[in-house]
Amino acid sequence: MPALVRPTDAALVIGSRGQFRLLRFGVLAAWGDTSGTQKPVINARSETLRDKPLFRGWLEQRVAVPMAGYDEWQGDDKRLHHVGPHDGEGPLLAAALWDGGERFCLLTCAADGAMAEIHHRMPVFLPDAQAADAWLGPYPFAQAQGVLRPHSGMLHAAPAPVPLPAQGRLL
Repeated sequence: MPALVRPTDAALVIGSRGQFRLLRFGVLAAWGDTSGTQKPVINARSETLRDKPLFRGWLEQRVAVPMAGYDEWQGDDKRLHHVGPHDGEGPLLAAALWDGGERFCLLTCAADGAMAEIHHRMPVFLPDAQAADAWLGPYPFAQAQGVLRPHSGMLHAAPAPVPLPAQGRLL
């Protein structure tokens, strides 16, 4: 599993019936910039999926993204935190939507607990096999959406080490 997946990078996702796909992180809006410089949409608010035309058509194309953790920036001074499983084991399984082609976007929810101190949003994680089955199973979105809530109790955040300033060449 890569240490860090950035928007437009390829990532392994799990679809219904346990199918694996290699998809690009970030979906493109059909009405977006056609010059080739369009920025992908990497996150979707789980609370408003049904209200947004971009996501409404993908509600039955649910996938999950296994990850060791993620990085989150905190505050105006942009302090970096590494967020991962509380028990140090993984992987985490994040809820996502697939565009039916080559791309996916992660779902977010309001952060709670210790995560709210770092950022007001967080990825939606599927905390156990029952939640994963509810999200990835053949159930309609109306039934599956119950898992789209914070699960910060399963997470641990630690400030990333501050990098040393670049040292000039001595010779």
